[in-house]
Order: sequence, then C-alpha cells, then structure tokens
Amino acid sequence: MLMVVHTNPLDKGEQKMGVLRTLRGKPDDTGLYECRNCGTKLAPDRDRCSNCNSREIAHYEF
Repeated sequence: MLMVVHTNPLDKGEQKMGVLRTLRGKPDDTGLYECRNCGTKLAPDRDRCSNCNSREIAHYEF
C-alpha cells in the first residue's frame, strides 16, 4: 500500500488534487499509445502508426 502525505499549506481542493496527482501521475498523463502491429510508441493524437501505417493503436492507462 502506498501512503502519500502532503504538508503544503494549500486550500482543501488543491490539497486533494495534489494527492490524486501524486497517486495517478501527472495531471496531463494520458497513458501509453502503442501500435499493436509493430509496438511503436505513439503520441495520443495519432490515428495511424508512423512506422507501419497500421490503424491498430492500443491505449494503456497506468
């Protein structure tokens, strides 16, 4: 189990989000996009693989 404690003097809303960001990662973290055909890692906005031109894009959330 992971326990995270913040001691920054923030308001309650910011403090809660700080804990969630620590547990989940960066707030803009969108996971991993990867071509199912060749395994190339891709940007989130790609609809085709830049290596093999496949449309089979996998999205993994961590």
